[in-house]
Amino acid sequence: MTIVRSFEAVIPLSPDDVLLVLGDLRLHLSLWSFSEVYVDKIREIRDSEGVIDLVIGDTTNRLNIKLKVTSTNEVKVVELEGQGDIYLFLRIDVGVRGLFTLLTGRLTVKSSFFKERRIEGALVKFLDNLRRKMIYELPLIVEPLKRGKVTPPPQPAQPVVEPVKPAPAAPQPKEEVKVAEEVKPPTPPAKPLKPAAPFEEFGDPRELEDEVFLSMLILKSQLISSLKREVSGDAIIPVVMSIYKESKISVMYSNWVDEEGNRVKALIRDGNLTGFRVEEKDGKILNGREALEFVAKLEKKPWRIYIYSVTT
Repeated sequence: MTIVRSFEAVIPLSPDDVLLVLGDLRLHLSLWSFSEVYVDKIREIRDSEGVIDLVIGDTTNRLNIKLKVTSTNEVKVVELEGQGDIYLFLRIDVGVRGLFTLLTGRLTVKSSFFKERRIEGALVKFLDNLRRKMIYELPLIVEPLKRGKVTPPPQPAQPVVEPVKPAPAAPQPKEEVKVAEEVKPPTPPAKPLKPAAPFEEFGDPRELEDEVFLSMLILKSQLISSLKREVSGDAIIPVVMSIYKESKISVMYSNWVDEEGNRVKALIRDGNLTGFRVEEKDGKILNGREALEFVAKLEKKPWRIYIYSVTT
């Protein structure tokens, strides 16, 4: 049986910039990180050929893959072919549309009748998500590739506070000292402790503030699971830390998406929250302590949570 699906996407990049990612096998595969379809393991890659384990729905498929880029008139053609447990062929035409680039994709998958019924729904969702990822994340990935390096986020300098030494007390006559010892003022009642600010123990985690660093992080991230939870804002960090402990990985990146398209992103390194970021649907971005304080006020609502393992 054969499954055939198509898509189109207009991207604010030049065709040459698009090919920096789509024309490189490793970078191309890094885009395939969804709950429906993802590369579970890269067994070998040399130049434009390799062997991978590709998860589609509830199936794992060993594929020998090959990437080829050719030109037809004014259009660049990217062809990714995989053969093994199934046959997969993805063709993407990269052309010009005004000041932008038009991507026209066509996915063909051949498998047995019974496997087709198991993977068809996952492939439909995969292609829709891949299209969105190309539109929204490809521009973020291309920029650091053109720069050729990643700039670590600036660390705010800690202010140096000199301790204030109390002035020496003036000597008192012995008689006055004795009277002071005899008449002691009543001890004032202890003041109630001021409640700690939300997530104060995490400081100001700003590692996701740097756009170059964030886009390179996406390239190094491999989706390992996704889940849906109904969580209030003050419970997001405890849930993230709990998932991190269960995952038993060194570096974990998580992306929370609500039904309106707002996003919360967290980065944990060796048990420490080093990056926290909020991206509101209207384009507003918050980082670090400001993002933590914003999230703590959110009401309980459903979230789709994507969990990634980051290659260091």
